[in-house]
Amino acid sequence: MPEDPTQPVLTEEEIPDQLPILPLSGAVLFPQVLVPLVITEPSMVDLLNRALGGARQVALVTVRPGRSADESDAADPPFYDVGTLGVILQHGELPGGALRLLIHGRGRLRVRGCARNGEHWYADVVRIDAPKEEGARLQALHRIVLGQFLELLAALPQAGEELRELLVQIRDPGQLADFICAHLNLEVERKQELLEEVSVVRRLEQLARILNEEQKLLEYGTQIQQKLKDEVEKTQREFWLREQLRIIQEELGEEESDVVQLRQQIEAAGLPQHAREQADRELRRLDRTLPQAPDYHIIRTYLEWMAALPWSRAAQGEIDLKRAREILDRDHYGREEVKERIVEYLAVRKLNPELHGPILCFVGPPGVGKTSLGQSIADAMGRSFTRVSLGGIRDEAEIRGHRRTYIGALPGRILRGLRQVGERNPVFVLDEIDKIGQDFRGDPSAALLEVLDPAQNHSFSDHYLEVAFDLSQVTFIATANTLQTVPPALQDRLEVIELQGYTALEKKEIARRHLIPRQLQQAGLPEGAVSIEDATLERLIGEYTREAGVRELERQIARLLRRVALQRVEAESGGGGVPDVVREADTVGGTGDEGADAAPAPPVGQVEPVTIRVEDLADYLGKPRYTHELAGRRDEVGTATALAYSPEGGQILFIEAVTLPGEGEIRLTGQLGDVMKESAQAALSYVESHAAALGIGSGAFSDRDVHVHVPVGATPKDGPSAGVALVVALASLFSGRAVRRDVAMTGEITLRGHVLPVGGTKEKLIAAAQAGIKTVLLPRRNEADLDEVPQEMREQLNFILIDDVSEALKHALRPEPGREVPETGLAGT
Repeated sequence: MPEDPTQPVLTEEEIPDQLPILPLSGAVLFPQVLVPLVITEPSMVDLLNRALGGARQVALVTVRPGRSADESDAADPPFYDVGTLGVILQHGELPGGALRLLIHGRGRLRVRGCARNGEHWYADVVRIDAPKEEGARLQALHRIVLGQFLELLAALPQAGEELRELLVQIRDPGQLADFICAHLNLEVERKQELLEEVSVVRRLEQLARILNEEQKLLEYGTQIQQKLKDEVEKTQREFWLREQLRIIQEELGEEESDVVQLRQQIEAAGLPQHAREQADRELRRLDRTLPQAPDYHIIRTYLEWMAALPWSRAAQGEIDLKRAREILDRDHYGREEVKERIVEYLAVRKLNPELHGPILCFVGPPGVGKTSLGQSIADAMGRSFTRVSLGGIRDEAEIRGHRRTYIGALPGRILRGLRQVGERNPVFVLDEIDKIGQDFRGDPSAALLEVLDPAQNHSFSDHYLEVAFDLSQVTFIATANTLQTVPPALQDRLEVIELQGYTALEKKEIARRHLIPRQLQQAGLPEGAVSIEDATLERLIGEYTREAGVRELERQIARLLRRVALQRVEAESGGGGVPDVVREADTVGGTGDEGADAAPAPPVGQVEPVTIRVEDLADYLGKPRYTHELAGRRDEVGTATALAYSPEGGQILFIEAVTLPGEGEIRLTGQLGDVMKESAQAALSYVESHAAALGIGSGAFSDRDVHVHVPVGATPKDGPSAGVALVVALASLFSGRAVRRDVAMTGEITLRGHVLPVGGTKEKLIAAAQAGIKTVLLPRRNEADLDEVPQEMREQLNFILIDDVSEALKHALRPEPGREVPETGLAGT
């Protein structure tokens, strides 16, 4: 406010040498400002009473941040160097000894030194007079600052009209600046900077920048408040409109609310008691939640899942064993033992519908019909069929579901599959159970323990539902290529049924019955449009595919029929020629025309059959991809043929061995595993220990290293099955006796030369037959496995059962050396 004209203007001489200091904490007093104070601290009351008895003047100095007025170090006082001279205009005592004051700031002063007398601070001060400043810049700044502050006050409804009138009455720019500074809400450090600025022009410039910042902050705050206000008003308006609409719709009976609809769906779902109680709680929560709230949609989605799951809906199909046999024979050729086991399983389920086990697990190479067997079981039981592929799953939540606290949470794949089929007792195939992984997100195979355990799955707990769901009525079937990667605890809950690879005859019959009709339909060709001779199919199986299953065979048949479809369309449209194949007379009544290049399309409903013969395969599919492994080979020294088994089926391996100058060590290459490396070392030890019986000189091992290699080095190989072949290859190498190329062998060996049984017999024999092998050496303890070998394979192969590796050497090696083993170690015949 303007200075009171009744008060005399203070000069430096009128200021005492020492002034008592009234410390200000967290505040700055500016000149020409009236400040009411209430002093309660006894020491300060005593100080001010002394001042009232004298000149009534005090030095109002701000305490530096982080310091305290109680500090007693006069060399480093806790006050700023610039303060305000204050004159006590009014005072009065309050109850309790407190003192009420009205202090008027008269001018700036500088503290030249401080002293402490007991509890009181005194300062040597000198008054600071502002320099004389005039001009248009000062007047312009005066108007700008005044206008900015008035605009600021206009945006603050709490600011009174009296403050605006006082501002207009102030004519002095310096007084205006101090007055505005006193009424701004600024940090202590910034206010102190304005107090220490003596130049009015610079003070106004700083104040203009500060007021500009305050205006922007105020604008942003106003925009945010307006936006929030608009959103709240919009939400309230939508809420009232929705409520009115709901009431109107209920009165008209046009539409029911979400809560009513969900309650009706849940009542129709037939939830068990514990699940119904949970659903009712969520329904009450949904009824109390605004539709605009995020929780509304989470609760609604949860209730929709609760209503959609088949809690009580079940298929009522009856098991008919005769029909089951017909379905299995219709869908699968051969597999008599597997089909008989399935019929036994169905018979027990028919007699005991409450049986909750066992869990069948079909194990075999790819493409042998594991998943389709599950579909056939579902058809035989009159149940729905669903499957879930577990390959590559590494998150336990894929089985148990995600908790609802996560955005986008869903139940696990088990409950999702049940919702898809809409029944609580389907046939549920867990495909590729051997390819489940685990990482930091958990072990999915551990979650499957509860799913597949008949003693636990009646109360399966999904993290999303948080209520128990009964899985005991679900017929679970698992499939796998191998059991080596399936955890033992999970294997314990499975009844394993092994599916062997198909023989060539079985593949030919499957192609006739299933693959060719299916691919004819997919190629858009009518039945009878293409005829594939038996010899053509045999060549296709033997030279264009090499697998345990029939998937690659079906792909090759599809390629054949696509080429026929292409040429048929080109011939009908006149845009291309027809291949050089044999066309037979039309079976419907039309006649074939060997000049097919110009022949018109047959009438609708008639078929011009195309016969594909052996010599046509190269035109359709190109050159054969596979040949007999023994084609072009000779009886060789140091090379033996072994039979191996992998999840993809059987295969033959050539064990090659050579000698090199060295110190009697063995070198192994070809991506061999630890077990196979140990078999090679055991084979070398056997040959060395029986060198005399094999006609090998005593010094043949001391200065020679042995290098054993198994070709196709990019494929990892392991297992003990090649033990016999390793002994034969090494015995041939050191004795110089060649190995018969048409003899293959399998079996694990011991250091004593005993031959132990191995697995995968049928797959190995299939591989041997495909490779042109004539004689197979098998462990005698695998004799029972020959019962699974089809008759046509028994006629094609000669089986020799052996107990000791010496018998293998007798049948596999030529009687006499072809020539001496050369120094280079390269063996020949």
